[in-house]
Amino acid sequence: MDETSLRAQLEVAVSDEPPIGNLVSNSLRYGHRLRRRRRIQAAAGATLAIAVIAAAFPLANGALTGKVRVQDASAGPSMAYVTTSANSVVPIDLRTDTALAPIKLTARGQPVDMVISRNGKTIYVASEDGDITPISTATRTAGRPIRVTNYLYQIVLAPDGRYAYAVTQSCNLIRVNLATGAIGKTLRLRTVGRLVMDPDGRTAYGLSPAATNTVWPVDLVTDRPLAAHAFPQLVANFAVTPDGKSAWVFLSSSARQSRLVKVNLVTWAQSAPIRLPGADQVAFGPGDATAFAFGDDDITPVNLSTGSVGTAVKVQAPLAQTVDGFALSPNGHTAIAYNGAAVSSGGVRITLVNLADGTALGPVYLGYRGWLPASSTFVLDSGVAYVSIVREGTGTQAGKLIPVQAATGKPTGRPITMPSGQPEEALVTR
Repeated sequence: MDETSLRAQLEVAVSDEPPIGNLVSNSLRYGHRLRRRRRIQAAAGATLAIAVIAAAFPLANGALTGKVRVQDASAGPSMAYVTTSANSVVPIDLRTDTALAPIKLTARGQPVDMVISRNGKTIYVASEDGDITPISTATRTAGRPIRVTNYLYQIVLAPDGRYAYAVTQSCNLIRVNLATGAIGKTLRLRTVGRLVMDPDGRTAYGLSPAATNTVWPVDLVTDRPLAAHAFPQLVANFAVTPDGKSAWVFLSSSARQSRLVKVNLVTWAQSAPIRLPGADQVAFGPGDATAFAFGDDDITPVNLSTGSVGTAVKVQAPLAQTVDGFALSPNGHTAIAYNGAAVSSGGVRITLVNLADGTALGPVYLGYRGWLPASSTFVLDSGVAYVSIVREGTGTQAGKLIPVQAATGKPTGRPITMPSGQPEEALVTR
């Protein structure tokens, strides 16, 4: 799978004991560029990656493109790494809720993506102007940037950790040797801006960042694009199963008649669709057996083994608007809904969702008048959530992370203030 996501996005790390949480959200990157598409933040667990990573989210290979993000893993994370608008990465000690000295990036442009190596020793940060910067998790220092090209969207690590694949805004796929910095062949992939890799690293699947109805497979052994496959609706999410033989594909349409289908990646035959009217994104839960469909104001569990759709959990949107984003724990038990639109009515409000018993609490008022929830919010399996907030109307003031109990919304300690800049992406690991 992809280094340990959503994902999230929710994008994993592995060794003997893979780190826990990689961003899922390669999807969120597209949320940054296509800002009004709602975010789903999911955190992933320990043995693989979701758009993500973790044993908890085995379908983590699928990048989340919408409003959900999964970000931590279930094996006891101890550190988070947060990219900021100040062109830095801030390590957060989750045991003490302390922001450590920021790691300054010398690469040009703002960070747009972040992944972690399978042994957990190195984080790779892609900057929008075309550099990849390695960061040692042992020393928390940045190495020399690898110059790739202009305007990166995403990076994906090969399972052996030797190569990264960079996706550019101009729809190119570029292989990068992480040991030598050598740049390999550039493949032109038409409208591709997002990549999902199969577990053995032999095939990747390109998707458009703006969602089209086509998936573009690429043979990574021969560096050759394969025949494209079209679907009758827009492809909003694509997650490869752990055996690499199938993928779950979430299809959406302007009529909101969304559906989830399982596709055989050899024949491209499709299963009978699971219909999810009103859903505009999905995230995948533990054990390959569960998915969660997200609508404007609800979350619906889906049993992937039987195809049955459960009862929707109604979410009262904070500030009486539609929900702007969700953060989902890796074990699929807890979600937080928030609204990040500028409202000037003061204060941060979230809604807490218990997916185990189908109940929602909120909106819960956290205070912080003049602040807004942001997309780097994440939830741990331990039941602690970190609500990322930024100042309304400014892109310069340092942001904060508010640790709260996901069951009650009550703060567990003092807010964590970023040393500089606003939080943008978060990666959680041991």
